[in-house]
Amino acid sequence: MSPEIRTRPALRLAQWLGMAFLAGLVVVSLAPAFKGYVASRGPIHEAAHVLAFCVAFLLNATFSRSARGLVIRALALVVFGAILELAEKSIYGSQLEYSDILSDAVGIGIGVLIRKVIQ
Repeated sequence: MSPEIRTRPALRLAQWLGMAFLAGLVVVSLAPAFKGYVASRGPIHEAAHVLAFCVAFLLNATFSRSARGLVIRALALVVFGAILELAEKSIYGSQLEYSDILSDAVGIGIGVLIRKVIQ
C-alpha cells in the first residue's frame, strides 16, 4: 500500500477537525452566551486571537502541499477573521477592532513558520 493511500484518512480527519475548529470560532465569537465570559480586551484577548488562528491555520494547512495553497489558506483565514469582526460589529454594535484582525494575521504567520519548520 502506498504511503499516500495510508495518510488519506488522517488528512480527512484533519480536514474535519479544521472545519470544526472554525465553526467553534464562529460560535465563540458570535454567541451571546460567551460575550460575558470571553475577555474582549487586553493581552489575554490578543493572545487568544493569535493562538486560535495559529491552530486554525495548522489544522487547515494539512491538506496543502504547495506554497501557493498555503498562501491561499492564510489569506482566506485573514478574510475569515475580518468577516467575524464585521459580524460582531453588526450583531452587537461593537467597534470594529483592527487590532483583532492584526492578531489573527500574526497567529496565521506563526502557523506558517511552524509549518515550514516541521515540514
